[in-house]
Amino acid sequence: MDRNVYEVYDDPEHKNLYTLMLEGGSLYKLCETDAAAAAFQRVFDLFGREGFEGSHKTCILFFHRHKQKTGG
Repeated sequence: MDRNVYEVYDDPEHKNLYTLMLEGGSLYKLCETDAAAAAFQRVFDLFGREGFEGSHKTCILFFHRHKQKTGG
């Protein structure tokens, strides 16, 4: 079976907060920081800071540090 998280959760437009955070968190754990930051950028663009509330607060800290480091 060769399906990605967006197909499994029926989110082909990549607009679901859960799938975006799942992707970003997974990529971060795999040390794929640029790809994780891109996923978190999408979260920020769609949901703003509210997308990072609760258990996702550490993700926004990483996201902002990564942007500062890369000048993005």
